[in-house]
Amino acid sequence: MAAIMIVDGSAVGYANQYSHTLTAQGMEVQAISGTLWSLSVLLRTHYDFFPVLAWDGRAQWRYDLYADYKSECLKSEASRAARASFERQRPHIQTMAGKLGLMQLEAPNAETDDVAFQLANVLAAGGHDVLIVTNDSDLLQAVGHGIGWFDSRAKKLIATADDLHDHVGTPDPWTYLQAKALAGDASDTIEGLPRVGIPTALKVFGQHGGSIESFYAHVEAGKVDLKKKTLGAIASAAGRATYERNMKLMDLSRAPVLRASDVTVSCEPLDEVVFSDWVEHFSLQAILRNVGQFIEPFIEATRRPGQRDLEAAIARLGT
Repeated sequence: MAAIMIVDGSAVGYANQYSHTLTAQGMEVQAISGTLWSLSVLLRTHYDFFPVLAWDGRAQWRYDLYADYKSECLKSEASRAARASFERQRPHIQTMAGKLGLMQLEAPNAETDDVAFQLANVLAAGGHDVLIVTNDSDLLQAVGHGIGWFDSRAKKLIATADDLHDHVGTPDPWTYLQAKALAGDASDTIEGLPRVGIPTALKVFGQHGGSIESFYAHVEAGKVDLKKKTLGAIASAAGRATYERNMKLMDLSRAPVLRASDVTVSCEPLDEVVFSDWVEHFSLQAILRNVGQFIEPFIEATRRPGQRDLEAAIARLGT
């Protein structure tokens, strides 16, 4: 049974935007260079996984639900500039990844989180081991039952309940998600409750039965001291409304179900000549020094089993 590695191209690419600044052709190119190197390292170190690169579309329903979702107005000028620079580089990363023979996915009306979560669950249900490569903590809710999470820059693998506990303070992805819904998510400009971070939320859960549902039950039974500001805020009508809204935004199992027709798939033959032309175009000197050696893991990846299994899983989405 082939193992599948779903690489969150948007997350990995944006993380590489914060590498040492490189410029060529009148633009920054560090996200291009860094992402290509990240992919090369991933293929060399995870040689038993068939890779697929997934990209963000726009999940308009989240913006409709919460006007401040991923609001550029709420981010710093530096953050806005970094995002704009990455978006200029993204089409070139996709083009060059294509010339390296990588299979790529994008659902125009969904985010990478949605695609990766639903596809990983279909694959795992079919008996495949799945590794999601991302630094996006939303996808921690997918961990378990054959699905792992790997941050390639931090070299952090979370594949078991113990791994998850060591990383976020709970072994249960659902409990972590509930805590995150209370805390909010600054990276997506999702507001949480004041003075409530994930550790605080988990502490509250631990003192009141282990979940938000048991906390609410304790409130109804008069077992919670609502004079304490944090507890009162979580129990309040406003706090409950914020929690429920954030769960709708964050809980990937609530996202619209994707079908094969919603996902654009591309996979072209590896073309060393055209890839080399692009490398020269952007003056990626570290790759130019030995293009042949750089692309070796990509050539090897095209021979790995898994493409047919992945295509079959995409065909089963939503069924």
